[in-house]
Amino acid sequence: MSVGALLLGASLARTAVARQPPPRSDAATRQFAAAAALQNREQYDLAADEWAKFLKTYASDARADRAQYYLGICRLKNKQYAEALAAFDKAVADYPKSEFLASSMLHLGLAQYNLAVGGQAEMYPKAADTFATLIQKFPKNKEVAQATFYRGETLYAQGKKDEAARLYSDVVEKHKTDPLMPEALYALGVTQEELGQPAAAGATYDAYLKQFANQPHAAEVTLRRAETLFAQQQFGPAEKWFAAAAGRAGFKDADLAMFRQAAAFYEQHKYAEAAALYASLPRKFPQSKHNVAAQLAAGKCDYLAGKFAQARETLTASLAAGGATAAEAAHWLARSYLKEQQPAEALKVVDAALPQAAQSSFAAQLAFDRADALYDQPPRRREAAAAYAELAHKHAQDPLAPQALYMAALASLNVGDHAKALEYSSEFQKQFADKELAADVGYIAAESSVQLGKYDEAVARYDRLLKDHPRRADAPTWQVRRGLALFLQKKFAEVVAALQPLLSSPANKPLLAEASYLFGASQNELKQFDAAQKTLAAGLAAEPRGRHTADTLLALAYAERRLNQSKQAKGHLEQLLSQFADSPLLDRAHFRLAEDAYADGDWATSAAEYKQVIDKFSGSPLAANALYGLAWTQLSQHDYAAAAVTLDTLISKYATSELLPRARYARALAREQLKQFQPAIDDVRAFLQSGPSGSEKSDAQYVLGLCQAGLEQDAEAVKTFRAILAEDAKYAGTDKALYELGWALKSLHQSDEAAEAFRRLAKEYAQSPLAAEALYHVAEADYQREQYAAAAAGYYQALQKGGKSALAEKAAHKLGWAYFHQQLFDKAQQSFAYQRAAWPQGTLAADAAFMEAESLFKQGKYADAIAAYHQVTGPSGKDFAVLALLHAAQAQAKLRQWQASLATLEQAAKQFPESDYLAEILYEQGWARQNLGSPDQALALYESVTAKTDREVAARARFMIGEIYFEKKNHAEAIKNFFKAAYGYGYPQWQANAHYEAGRCFEVLGKKEQARKSYQEVVEKFPDSDKAPLGKQRLEALK
Repeated sequence: MSVGALLLGASLARTAVARQPPPRSDAATRQFAAAAALQNREQYDLAADEWAKFLKTYASDARADRAQYYLGICRLKNKQYAEALAAFDKAVADYPKSEFLASSMLHLGLAQYNLAVGGQAEMYPKAADTFATLIQKFPKNKEVAQATFYRGETLYAQGKKDEAARLYSDVVEKHKTDPLMPEALYALGVTQEELGQPAAAGATYDAYLKQFANQPHAAEVTLRRAETLFAQQQFGPAEKWFAAAAGRAGFKDADLAMFRQAAAFYEQHKYAEAAALYASLPRKFPQSKHNVAAQLAAGKCDYLAGKFAQARETLTASLAAGGATAAEAAHWLARSYLKEQQPAEALKVVDAALPQAAQSSFAAQLAFDRADALYDQPPRRREAAAAYAELAHKHAQDPLAPQALYMAALASLNVGDHAKALEYSSEFQKQFADKELAADVGYIAAESSVQLGKYDEAVARYDRLLKDHPRRADAPTWQVRRGLALFLQKKFAEVVAALQPLLSSPANKPLLAEASYLFGASQNELKQFDAAQKTLAAGLAAEPRGRHTADTLLALAYAERRLNQSKQAKGHLEQLLSQFADSPLLDRAHFRLAEDAYADGDWATSAAEYKQVIDKFSGSPLAANALYGLAWTQLSQHDYAAAAVTLDTLISKYATSELLPRARYARALAREQLKQFQPAIDDVRAFLQSGPSGSEKSDAQYVLGLCQAGLEQDAEAVKTFRAILAEDAKYAGTDKALYELGWALKSLHQSDEAAEAFRRLAKEYAQSPLAAEALYHVAEADYQREQYAAAAAGYYQALQKGGKSALAEKAAHKLGWAYFHQQLFDKAQQSFAYQRAAWPQGTLAADAAFMEAESLFKQGKYADAIAAYHQVTGPSGKDFAVLALLHAAQAQAKLRQWQASLATLEQAAKQFPESDYLAEILYEQGWARQNLGSPDQALALYESVTAKTDREVAARARFMIGEIYFEKKNHAEAIKNFFKAAYGYGYPQWQANAHYEAGRCFEVLGKKEQARKSYQEVVEKFPDSDKAPLGKQRLEALK
C-alpha cells in the first residue's frame, strides 16, 4: 500500500518562488529573477538549468540557500529523484541555518522515498531516517504531519506494519486538519486489516466515512469496512456493507463488492439468495474478472440449496468454460449427480476432469468424488476401496485423507477384503487417531481382525473401542463381536462372562439372537448343557429365521443330545435341514475320505476328495481344512506354485481359521522355493507367533533365515540362525544353520564372528559337504586380520578338502598370497606355480603368473622373474598388467640391462599412458637414461615425473635432478633442486638426503656456514636417517 507517489504535488509546500523586490541592476539578481519566473511558469526543466547556473556563478550570494532549495523543487517536479536528492542533500548540508531547512529535509525524504518506490529499496530506511530527523529537530513545524505520514509509508514498505500503524495514528490524532488526514486514515485502516485487527480497522474506516464520505477512497473504504465485519464473522452486517459498496455509482470494484455480498449470504447459509446474486453478477458486470468464479459459486450454492438440476445446468457451463475453476465445477457437478443416485454419470464427469486437474487444489476432492461414485455402484466397491486408499496415500496432507482412508477400510470390509480393511484401518489409527471417525475405523479394524483370525487383536481392539466410546449406540454390537472373537479362541468362560449382561438388556432381536448363540454354544463347550438349552431356545425364539438360526439349531440339537433329549434334538436338526437345504454338514464325508487317502500316500485320491469339499461346500467350516490338506498334497508332489495358490485361497478366504498359522508356514515353504522371500517371511513369522516347538520351530526359523538372507536382511538373519543354534542343540540341520550364519555375518562385515561360525562348522561337522568352504572362510578372516600364518594353514586345509573345485583354486591362490605377506617368497612362488599347474585355465591363472614373478623378484632371482613377468597375460588384478612391465624393467635394471629395461619401460608407458604408475615408469626411464650416460634425457624425464605427481617418486626424481647437476658441477642449480626436494615434499628419506647433498654443494662452493646449516638440518630433523651420522661427521670437520 502506498499513496506517496499520488501526493507528490501536494507535498511540495513551496513550489512557487515568492515575488522579489524590484530587481537591482546586478547580474545575480537578474539571474535569480529569471530562474524564479521560469519556475513560477512551471517550466521546471528550464528553471532547474537557471538555478544550477545561478549556484555555479554566484555561489556566495546570500540567496544561494533558496536557489539550492528551488533547484531541488524543480528536480522533484520533473521526477528527477536522484538529482532532487542530491540538491536537497546539499541544501541540508550546506545551509543548516536556512529558513528552508525543514522543508528541504521533508523534500529530501520525499526524493529518497520516491527513489525507493521506483525500485531502489535501500532508500526506504534512508527516507525513514530523514523524516525521523526532521520530526525530532522541528517538532512544531508544519512539515511534521507530512514527515510523520511518509515515515509511516517507508516503514510499511519495509514490512514494519506495527510501527507504520503507530505513525499513521499520530497523523490522525495530532494533525486532524492536515490535507493528508484522509490518506492517513485510509492507510491506518489498511494496515490494521493486514495486521489482523479487523475490529480496529473497522473503527478507523467508520471514522473515515464519517469525515470524508466524498473522498476518492470512500467507496473502497466501504468495501473494506464490509471485509472487517466478514473477518469477524458478522456476516449479516457485512452483507449490508457489501451491498452499499456495490451500489456506489462509478465504483470500479462494485463487481467485487457484489461478489463478496453473495459470499456473506453463503456464510449465513442463505444459499438460494447467494446463488441468485452470484448468477446476476455476469449479467450486471459482463467484463468482471470475478464472473468465472461467480458462475461456479452460483452452481455450488444451488447444489447446497438442493436445486440439483439447476446446479447441474450452471456447473456444466462452468466446466465447459475450462480454466482454473473447472476442477471445482466438476466436483460440484459430480456431487449433484450423486445426490440424485446417478453415480455412473458422476463417474463420467470426474474421469473426464481428473487428467486436467492433476495439479489443481481440487485434485484430491475429485479423486474422492470418483471413489464415492464407484462406491455407490455395489459391483465396483473393490475398485472404490483402492481408489480411496490411493487418494489417502497420494494426498496424505489433504483434509480428506482421514475420510478417504476410512472409506477404503469400509469398502474393503464390505467386499470381504479383510486384510486390506485391516491394513487401511490400522494406517488410519497411526495417522489420524484423534479424528472424529476413530470409533468407526476402530470397529472396522476389530471386525477385520476377527475375519482374519486375529482374535486376540480383535478383542483388544473391541476393548479399546468400548473403553474410549462407551456411550456409542453401537457399543452393544461391539460387545457381541468381541464375544465372537473370544468364542473363536475357545475362551468359552470369557464369552459367558462378557455376554451375560446383554442377554438381560433390551437389545434388538438380531443382536440378541447372535449373543444367545455364542453364549449357548460356549455353555455347550463348558458342558453346561441344561443352561445351554435354555439360552439357545431363547435365542431361537428371538429370531426364528435369522442369520444365526442354523448355528443355533445345530448347537441346540447338540445340547439336547447331551441331555438325552433325542427327539427334540432330531426335531431341531430336521428343522435345520428343511429350512436350510444348503447346510454345510454334508461336506464331512468327503473330507474324511481325503484325510484317509493322504495318510496312505495316495496323493491323487486325496487331492480329488479335498477338491470335492472345496468346490461343492465352499462355505463349510471344513473348507479351510480341505484347502490346507490339498496344499500339503501339492507340496508332497513338489508342485510349489500350485501349493502357494491353494494356500493363498485358504488364507484370504478363511482368515479366522485356526489353521491359519500352519497354513502360513506351508505357504512360506512354497514361497521360499519360489524365491518370494518377503511374503514367505510374513508367513513364517505368523506361524512362529502360534508357538511351535522343537524341530518344527527350528525348521521354520531356518526358512525364515533363508528368506531374510535372500532379501539381504543380514542382521535379522544372524539373529534367526543364532536362535536356532541356541534353542535346539540337537537340530539335524545345524551345519546348514552355521553355514548360513557365517555368510550373514560376512555380509555384515563381522568377520571375526563369521569366522567363528565357519570354524565351528568345520570342526564339528567335518564330513559336511559345507566343510571345505567353511575352512576357506576361516582362512579369509585370518588373512583380513593379517594373521598370515594361520591363514596359510586354513587355506591349505581348504585346498586339501576341496579337490579340484573352483573353491580349491581360490584356496591355492590365497595360500600363495598368505606366504607372500609373510615374506616366505619361495613358498609363495611354489604355491602360485602349483595353482597354475593344477588349474591352467582357471579364473586366477593369470594373476598367479604375475604373483609367481613377484615372488621371484622378491627373492632376487631377477632373470627368472623377468621371464615370469613376460608370461603374464590378461591378469584380473588391478594394475597387474602395468606392474608386470614396470617390475620386469626394474629386474632388468637390477641386472644392469639398461637398454632392455628402457625398452620395457617405454612399452609400459605406451600401453598404459593413463596408469597411476606412469610417474614411476618415467622415473625408471630416467634412471636407465642416467645409467646409459644420457643425463640430459634423464633430467627431462625426472622433470616430467615432478610435473605429474606429488607422490614420493616426485621427491626422489627432484633429488636425482640435484644429483645430476651436482655431477655436472653446476652446484648452484644442484642446491636449488636439493632444496626443492627437502622443502617441497614431506618424505623424510629424500628430505634428509637432499639436505645432506645440499651441504656438500655448499662446501664445494666454499659456503661453510650454509653447509653447516644443511648438515644441522639433517642431524636435528632426521636423527634416524642414514645421513645423520654423515652429517655429524661433516659438522665436526667444519668446526
